[in-house]
Amino acid sequence: MASRSRYYYKGFYAEHALMKRLRKAGFWCARLPRSGKSYGFDIIAMRGGKALFVEVKRRSDFVNIYMRKERVILMKEKVKKAGAIGLLALYVSSVKEWYVRDIKSYDHIYNKNYRYDAGGNWIPLDEYLQSL
Repeated sequence: MASRSRYYYKGFYAEHALMKRLRKAGFWCARLPRSGKSYGFDIIAMRGGKALFVEVKRRSDFVNIYMRKERVILMKEKVKKAGAIGLLALYVSSVKEWYVRDIKSYDHIYNKNYRYDAGGNWIPLDEYLQSL
């Protein structure tokens, strides 16, 4: 059996921690296994006729997030097709807090990547959920 990396396990635990928070806020949630290989998102959450497609990231500090351009384009297409809200969720372990932003609200485009700046349009998760 192949060994999984510590990054896989950190991501796995972050996804489950976010689902726990979303369920506490009244959402139905499902984790999409191997999301990067097929679906594009890590979590689907639904409440009151609203669907969230969530890509989960975990970092020790608030840093810029880089995502492959073709992956973000695929994610935006799926969000549009489903009439969902596409979110990038970031758990910052140094402050033990979740932040979110719309997947479409990147700060810079490079040849192969979109960059979401640490100082950009991040909203604390609880504040975002209250606004829905």
